[in-house]
Amino acid sequence: MANQSPFNNRYQVIPRTLIFIFNKSEVLLIKQNSNKKIGFGKWNGVGGHIENGEDPFFAARREIREETGLAINDLVLKFITIIPESNDPGICLFIFSGNSKVRAIMDSPEGQLAWMNLDQLNNYPLMLDLSRILELIISQSPKSGPQILSYSIDIKGLKIDIVD
Repeated sequence: MANQSPFNNRYQVIPRTLIFIFNKSEVLLIKQNSNKKIGFGKWNGVGGHIENGEDPFFAARREIREETGLAINDLVLKFITIIPESNDPGICLFIFSGNSKVRAIMDSPEGQLAWMNLDQLNNYPLMLDLSRILELIISQSPKSGPQILSYSIDIKGLKIDIVD
């Protein structure tokens, strides 16, 4: 047992950002174009991995610049969650929101970008958790600090709740 690590039973996660940028009644989404990545062909917020040495805010701003060309500095950390995966590692997700007065976006090598009306999102193929996350962001009090989300799957499907 000398070779057994004390960390064998600990859960491991990859830190990632997910950002929803709003302009009036629209949200900026990206449709993943790589069939090798999770979410291929589905719409989601922008974001990605937190690189070594970055904090979540820095990584979120970098991902926004890289994927959209926008500079959003007034980001608000809305939620933190751990998304369990069937195989380690899971994902530790930092979910942000921000506003942009600018609508001009650059083409992204990550996928197709589009400003979408919040009332028409169910007309598009979305990531499974996107509608629920947007619902929680919109209903959250502006004075509320970051909250923890719980992801679980039951007989009805994916369930996302705020942890009290």
